[in-house]
Amino acid sequence: MKTLLALAARHIRLAHQAACQADEISAVSEMITAKLTPREQEIFHWVGQGKSNAETAIILGCATRTVEKHVENILQKTSLESRNAIVANSAGKRIEK
Repeated sequence: MKTLLALAARHIRLAHQAACQADEISAVSEMITAKLTPREQEIFHWVGQGKSNAETAIILGCATRTVEKHVENILQKTSLESRNAIVANSAGKRIEK
C-alpha cells in the first residue's frame, strides 16, 4: 500500500511540474507575441507549427513573399535568430480566431 501511495504522490508531483512548465512556456510565448501585429501573430503560429512560407501563404490566402517579409519582421521584433527559434518559442501559443 505504501508503494502505491508513493507512486501516486510521485505522479502528482510530476504532473504539477509539467503543468508549471507549460504555464512558463505559454507566458514566454505571450511576451514574445505581444510585440507582433495580429497578422504577424498568425504567421508566428503557423511557422511555429512547422509550416513553410508557401504553406502558410496558402493557409492565410496571401503571397509567399508576404509571409517571408512577415517572418523577417517577426525575427527582428522578437530578437529570435531563426525559424527554429520561432518553433521552439511558439509551444503552447494558440491564436484566438
